[in-house]
Amino acid sequence: MQTQHVNTQTGPFTCQWSGCKVHGRESCSRRWLERHVLSHGGSKQFKCIVDGCGQRFGSQLALQKHVNGHFTTVETKEPATRRSDPPVPKKLRSTGKKLRYRRQPFSARRFDFFDGGIMEGLQHRLAHTNAITDGPSGAVTFTGNILAHRRTLTGISECLIQWNPTNIIPDEWIATPSDTSTRPTKTVKIQTLSASELIAL
Repeated sequence: MQTQHVNTQTGPFTCQWSGCKVHGRESCSRRWLERHVLSHGGSKQFKCIVDGCGQRFGSQLALQKHVNGHFTTVETKEPATRRSDPPVPKKLRSTGKKLRYRRQPFSARRFDFFDGGIMEGLQHRLAHTNAITDGPSGAVTFTGNILAHRRTLTGISECLIQWNPTNIIPDEWIATPSDTSTRPTKTVKIQTLSASELIAL
């Protein structure tokens, strides 16, 4: 198609495809003709993903504009008066015939993005929550990481503890445990947590 319809021309450039709506019209752009003849070869690789549509486009941008048109609805809201539905819009096919299409009722299912990945994320968060609330009934057990050491003026050795899960309760200085090989733990009753700490939990 490139060889027969484009390479044989030196300008002005015209589409020689029989039945084309721009057949015989001259153009000074060879690039335009190269892109145009692709539409005759069935090279529109971008297909509309909306059920029942099936239209194809030669570029991702054209497909994106088309798909957005499926979901763009203009609605006017007037509390005082209620107008009847606007007339059913018409769409022109390339042959010139008018097509009618029905307005579909709003459905929340079309915008439901709950899938396997979301479910896996919820299961992970549930397992994480169960792990940190595996203490006495109504309590949360935190495990500490030692971040720093210090000695007070009275000679007491202390260590700075970061409690895990982090960003729920603040870090704190405690007396250095005698056995530093085991991680310190802290059990807190859920009812004593602040509102922000409960949200973080």
